[in-house]
Amino acid sequence: MSGQQRPKTALSSRTVHHTPWMRVREDRIVEPDGHVSLFGVVERAPFVVVLCAVRADSIILLRQFRYAAGRWLWELPQGGVEDGEDLARAAARELREETGWRADRVTVLLNGLYEAGDWATQTFGVALVDPGGRETLGPCPGEYVSDVRAVPARELNRMILAGEIVDPPTICALHVWEHYRIQSKAEVKLQGSGLPGC
Repeated sequence: MSGQQRPKTALSSRTVHHTPWMRVREDRIVEPDGHVSLFGVVERAPFVVVLCAVRADSIILLRQFRYAAGRWLWELPQGGVEDGEDLARAAARELREETGWRADRVTVLLNGLYEAGDWATQTFGVALVDPGGRETLGPCPGEYVSDVRAVPARELNRMILAGEIVDPPTICALHVWEHYRIQSKAEVKLQGSGLPGC
């Protein structure tokens, strides 16, 4: 079968659960062999994961309670993109709401990543923020954050390997940031050498 063909085709679809934040639908699908079955899909709005580099090698992490996991998780600031909002504006808003840090400049590094492409339509982007000052803000309704701290890159790697950071979008974004840092250092070195860039 070609990688361009769709092996599963929807015959019908119905909503089985709906809230302001998500919709769960049940699709009746047919396989290439003619077998018909039901497939559940979760629809949610896109979200953004924010890399706030307060120093050259440190990133802001927060410890937030996640009800479904039933535990406090170390994560990068992240949240949904609101209607009419682009990824950069969403990144700046989420950073300020969750940490108090203001964004001076936002660079979108990646977009359109699937968190769980097998059963959910939701995608996310990764944005790098150059921070301005920090304000003291009260907690946002529904947000339970116990700690906000700047964590050096070497400590981030240790936390991932030790199972202290278990949020997949956070791990993905930190991986993207590491590649971005390596690329940026290589470009600076190339510019300093007087050699032409690509």
